[in-house]
Amino acid sequence: LEDDGIVTTCGVPTFDPEPPVDFDFNDELQSKIIMKSQWLEEGLRDLDATSDRVVVRLSPDIPHLRISSLGTIENLDVNYSQGDVIETFIYHYDRPIEASYSFSHVLHVLRACQVANKVNIMVDDKDFMKIQFLLPVADHKYLFAEYSFTPLEIMD
Repeated sequence: LEDDGIVTTCGVPTFDPEPPVDFDFNDELQSKIIMKSQWLEEGLRDLDATSDRVVVRLSPDIPHLRISSLGTIENLDVNYSQGDVIETFIYHYDRPIEASYSFSHVLHVLRACQVANKVNIMVDDKDFMKIQFLLPVADHKYLFAEYSFTPLEIMD
């Protein structure tokens, strides 16, 4: 563009995204938990912020879901049970299972917790975890936000 001898050049940078990572989330779910997202947010905020990992424990017995932080100062547990907080609980094992995840990665869900109505936490048979949020956008219209996590290690 030229105006009175002044030349203006404009460029639009393009972005070539990398293909999304396929987590191979197995249809063989170990568990599915649905609850109000407010409960997950409050629980995550209660954990020790100095922790580098969070341990998720699922059990057919009460508490059905335990989220623990292993911090430098102390270890903290947040417990959830069906009927109290958990609206839907599906679990396909007769024994508890545990897996650990990066705490700094899991904390990214806090923003979604603040605006979502409900949260769906799913773990497959390889301990991959998905957390889906139901986000209201208008009357009777919703969006979903989904976070996927790979386990740091499998704990027996």
